[in-house]
Amino acid sequence: MSDNVIFDNTNDRMQTINGIEYKLPRTIIRETGCYVPSFNLKEFIESGYRYLTRLLPDCRTLVLTVEGNARLANVAGYLQGMKDSGNVQAANQYAEWFLTRLEGLLSCQMLSIEIDGIVRQNVPSQKTLLADDGCLHSFGFTSYSLINPTKYLSELWALQQNSDWKACSHTAQRNEVHKKLRCLSYRLTEPMDSGLANPLNAEEWHSIAGTLYYQYRYNGGFLFHGVNQLSVRVGNDSNPWSTHT
Repeated sequence: MSDNVIFDNTNDRMQTINGIEYKLPRTIIRETGCYVPSFNLKEFIESGYRYLTRLLPDCRTLVLTVEGNARLANVAGYLQGMKDSGNVQAANQYAEWFLTRLEGLLSCQMLSIEIDGIVRQNVPSQKTLLADDGCLHSFGFTSYSLINPTKYLSELWALQQNSDWKACSHTAQRNEVHKKLRCLSYRLTEPMDSGLANPLNAEEWHSIAGTLYYQYRYNGGFLFHGVNQLSVRVGNDSNPWSTHT
């Protein structure tokens, strides 16, 4: 393998599942560089002056729950109030601290994925779901990592050998069996609309180059530790936000 190739099954494509032999698609995955989002400090602080449906520009690795988006709006409103009350320097500093930590949380390796000659460029190796933590200016987050498409297809074929699956005659029934057996272990997709995967269509699974899936990796907190005399600092870092897993 070349330095940037992290997976290549060209010479190992046959797989036997329950006595049935399958041939996996030729899949090559390459690392193409590091993705680091860049958020505009001024626009974030002044987000209250425009529609709040999009507090941050499109980010390839960020998925927000409704509650997470509300918490994000709360942070932005806090900083805007600080700025509008005349504490411009403090507002800029806190915004820089917050966005720097958020950019670090959302950074990841980007991939190129080739499946039987079909190439998908600029695929994030992970996605982060940001939710409300229930504490001041704090978030809970869940990290999801990209599932190797050949692994997903292998597990799908194994699932199709399940007796519950074979007993279903309609796609809708099979979707329900899929959800029951998989327990939502595959939740995020690329590309995606809402960020949470819809029930999967069995007939579409064969075209795995069209949809890539992400699975749970770990969860943690993106936490605010207070201001001034109430602050709790982690080590010598002056940033009042920190991430914990």
